[in-house]
Amino acid sequence: MVCSIQRGGEEKDRDRIAQINSGQRFKAYQFSRDQYFGSVCELDLVFNFFKVYQILDSMVIGGEVMETAKPVIRQELDYADYYE
Repeated sequence: MVCSIQRGGEEKDRDRIAQINSGQRFKAYQFSRDQYFGSVCELDLVFNFFKVYQILDSMVIGGEVMETAKPVIRQELDYADYYE
């Protein structure tokens, strides 16, 4: 995840909130990967990269975070697995 940080005046508070939110988004992404793969290792990410991208795509659409609810993300992955 990448976020831009600008310094100065009133923007410091917004920057702090952006940093917190990006950290929470990353934790949600990490938790979703752990929940799907069990214990995530590098081999899971290399050999199942399409699933890793699918998890990220279910959270982020067009650069905007659309979903961070872990049960909803898990349900979308279960639906995708069912149809494969």
